[in-house]
Amino acid sequence: AMNNDFNSAQAIADLNEAASLINTWNDKQNKQAAILEHTLNRFKEMLQTFLFDVFGLKDDTSNNNADALNSVMNLVIDIRKDARAKKDFTTSDLIRDGLKAAGIQLKDGKEGTSWEVE
Repeated sequence: AMNNDFNSAQAIADLNEAASLINTWNDKQNKQAAILEHTLNRFKEMLQTFLFDVFGLKDDTSNNNADALNSVMNLVIDIRKDARAKKDFTTSDLIRDGLKAAGIQLKDGKEGTSWEVE
């Protein structure tokens, strides 16, 4: 999906597949540190590829890129919210940590989750 510029539907499907794989891994209670580190690094790579290579986002994002980033972040926040509702804190933390590694800080508050680029 990443080789086909702006194939957003496929890219989002790939992100959902990644979340599904993470959930499958979590369901098996396989908590080996090496696998967690590998998964976190892979998630970081996918997120960076999706945000920066596919959408071409930079620090000086245009309105179109800002809209695309907002859409992607809303999707990621919704996936994390769903994981938290299911008490799947491993996945929730993995998403938060992966975003932080990519330079995006999540902030949980009374009115929901917000984010900012660090």
